[in-house]
Amino acid sequence: MKSRGGGVLIAVRNSLESSSCAVLDNDIEQVWVSVGVRGADSILGVVYIPPGSGTTVYKDYVNSIDCILDHYPTSKVLMIGDFNLRNYTALFARVESRNMYMDDPFLSLVSTNSNLNTVFLSKDESEQVLFDCVNFYDLVQHNHIKNHNNVMLDLVFSNHSNISITGTQL
Repeated sequence: MKSRGGGVLIAVRNSLESSSCAVLDNDIEQVWVSVGVRGADSILGVVYIPPGSGTTVYKDYVNSIDCILDHYPTSKVLMIGDFNLRNYTALFARVESRNMYMDDPFLSLVSTNSNLNTVFLSKDESEQVLFDCVNFYDLVQHNHIKNHNNVMLDLVFSNHSNISITGTQL
């Protein structure tokens, strides 16, 4: 299902203990690796989802995430990828900031208490599938760096809060 662009790679230093992680057999361009870092296992995943991919592709990717997180429940997970959901980052940022109103044309936010139990409703089913997965596994999106077109191309999700993404606009 590859169109122009794409391809994924994870390179691991020889001095680190690592192994590839098995995921469900699907057509998603993704790589998952388990890396031993200071006695704790970390799972790194990268993905490329081509522009215009249907909701089924995102559901297949979420099934891969389910497989990984079910198999490595105590590991720190870092997922990096080009998801090609142009509106996802802008809409999700608005959810994070809680500056939403129910009459928003793209989504609505319902907050049930101060613990930020939220419901994100997008008209794009692919965005909704990814958000539901991220929310279910309590993952945080860490990348907020935009390119020269003011677009955030890659998303970085993790279940570990001590992550910092730095860089400059391209």
